[in-house]
Amino acid sequence: MNWQHLIYFKKVAECEHLTRASEELFISPSALSKAIANLEEELGIVLFEKSGRNIQLNRYGKMFYNYVVKATDEIEEGIHFIQRTANVCTGDIRVSTIFSVGTNYLPELLSRFNKEHPQIHIELSQKTTRQILSELGANQLDLGFCSEFNHSEEYPSICRDLLYAEEIFLAVPAGHPLSDRTEVCFDDIRDETFISYNHATGIASTINKAIEKIAGPDFHLKTSFLINDPYTITHMVAKGLGLGFVVENSSLYTANIKLLKVTDLNFFHPIYMVWKDNVYMSPAANALREYALCHRNLRTPYIRPAF
Repeated sequence: MNWQHLIYFKKVAECEHLTRASEELFISPSALSKAIANLEEELGIVLFEKSGRNIQLNRYGKMFYNYVVKATDEIEEGIHFIQRTANVCTGDIRVSTIFSVGTNYLPELLSRFNKEHPQIHIELSQKTTRQILSELGANQLDLGFCSEFNHSEEYPSICRDLLYAEEIFLAVPAGHPLSDRTEVCFDDIRDETFISYNHATGIASTINKAIEKIAGPDFHLKTSFLINDPYTITHMVAKGLGLGFVVENSSLYTANIKLLKVTDLNFFHPIYMVWKDNVYMSPAANALREYALCHRNLRTPYIRPAF
């Protein structure tokens, strides 16, 4: 059914005069009359009756008019809502981030962005790297902030831009035999028990690749727990449940751990901003993407926890 014909029908019903309705619609009376005739033919029902020089809705036309008003009002409201949502000044943005970025870089970035775009609403969630990539692929997110992933093979439809890289350290609990040192080599810790990241996190891949280079593909850390966020890992390390690899991020730590450099691993945790390729990005989401690219160095300075 032709949307324009419904608009014409609504206007004629309200004006009760074909010529007057055509003037308000900026079309000829003949074109308007033909549009109404086509609508009646499609419905199989006559909608108007002549009343002198005017025309009025008949019984069926009045019933149909009520539905047309509801439908056109809903669609017009939807059009206005979408236009507001997509507007760079008042739009909505769906963003998801891994835990470490959500406690360090992102709060400062969003604080500055909000001052420049106070009317933009951002829906923020914290997920693992794989969850973020999955939701991007399903068009459930506009932007994501995640760590390493297999870009070319597993996620070719995802675009990414490197924002920064965090050095990875070894976390040991207070009182551990290694806690009085500032650095170790891998042989010092290869037989230790670890609290590791699960496969849904990007940092797990980074750590495993670094260890594989020095210990070989058949080596596996002895692992007591698999966790998906560094905050839980550091607190479990503090309780003496194992050692863990973590990034430099003061907001994650408890006082009862110490960070050591692993000299022969010397590995880094890359942080990417990601979005789906060949999908429309609203002006608001694009504004945040461009803003993040221009403000890559907003992380809070790292302060090592003291014993």
